Amino acid sequence: MDVKKLAPVSDMTLWRWIKAGAFPKPIKITSRNYWRADEITAWLDKKSAERTA
Repeated sequence: MDVKKLAPVSDMTLWRWIKAGAFPKPIKITSRNYWRADEITAWLDKKSAERTA
């Protein structure tokens, strides 16, 4: 999943969110980072619910 298209923020902001627990942690395979699609979808759903609340 291309996280940068779903959360178009800088790399530094993304890593700050991860460190703060505000964004799902990636799965590291060799030297690359991957995110589970279901975790990103859940994060987007949560953010949408917060916006409408």
